[in-house]
Order: sequence, then structure tokens, then C-alpha cells
Amino acid sequence: MMTVNTFLPEEEVRVLITRAQRGDREAFALVIEQVRPLIHKMARQISGRGNGAPIEDLVQAGLLAAVRSVPCFRIDAGVKFVSYVGVAARRAILRAAVSWKMLPQAGSTEYDFIDQVRDLREPDRTNTDVETAIQIRNLVTDHLGDREQYLVGQRFGLDGSPPRTYAELAVATGTSRQNVQQLVERALRRLRTALPEIMKD
Repeated sequence: MMTVNTFLPEEEVRVLITRAQRGDREAFALVIEQVRPLIHKMARQISGRGNGAPIEDLVQAGLLAAVRSVPCFRIDAGVKFVSYVGVAARRAILRAAVSWKMLPQAGSTEYDFIDQVRDLREPDRTNTDVETAIQIRNLVTDHLGDREQYLVGQRFGLDGSPPRTYAELAVATGTSRQNVQQLVERALRRLRTALPEIMKD
């Protein structure tokens, strides 16, 4: 696959966009590479304002905006693609930064859920890690939809694979880190609600 080290002339970018809109994946990738430096620059600027948002999350938000812009871009509109994407990417990055700041950030507390499974058992009853894992998987299967099962399972490594970060899950699902975090947090609240009844059995 070709790689782009410098900006291409606008005419060449438009040719690539035309190919990308017709389903050429290589052209699509090359178009995104053209705006990647701009998106990184905007993400660094906005991250530097001290709102705490990780720069990789902001870059991802900007790149997703760029990806969504390619099919919508009109070659005959008389607007440069980098300018067109710049507006959409900046808006997406700012929105991601604000959303990240407003959300309660998940940390070690989200793993307290696993400890709750153990704590709600009778004091004189031992519960091995294997039993706990089985209980959690059953709880997830019984009370969550397919999408939430996937996200929670991947977030905590319930299938035996290494736990994945919100950023990794966002890439895997083609959505934003904030959306993934909200879905996982909502799923955990639902599971915590179900715990007391489950542990009575």
C-alpha cells in the first residue's frame, strides 16, 4: 500500500476522494492520511487547554469525523477537502473534550463490581476466582443485551483475553470513547442492581 509523507495537490486529493467514494479502500486510506497531521495538531491544541482529555481520544474523534466526511464531500462544491474536514474534525474534537470532562472518569472503582460479587456471598462460603468468573459471565448473559455483553466482556477480559481500554473498544466498534464508556457504565449499573437478587439464590 502507498504511504503519504507530504501533502498532495488538491487536484490529486480530489481524484483520491472520487476513487474512495466508489469503494476504493486504498484511496480512502490515503485521503485520511492527508488530514491526519491537521487532526493531530488540533487535538494537541485542544488537549493543551488543560481539560484533561487524553490526546489519543481527541485524535480518534477527529479521525472518525474525517472518515464520515469522505462520502459526504462534494467534489464540485469549490471547497478544499482539508478545510471541509477541518470544520467537522474540530467540532468533533471539541465535543469529545467537553464530554470527557463532564463524564465521571472510570478508574479502579469500576472493578469494584467484581468484588461486590464476592462480598455479597455468605461470609462462611468460599468463592474461588473461577466461581466468581462464572457468576459474572452468567450475570452478564442474563441481564445485558448483545452489544453490552460484548463491551463489558472485552472491557474486563471475561473471555480470558486481556482487558481492553475504552479507546481500543471505540476503535473496534467504530464509535467514540465517550459513547463506549457511557454504555459500559450503564451496563454496570444494571448489573449492580441485579446483584442483590441474584446472590439470594
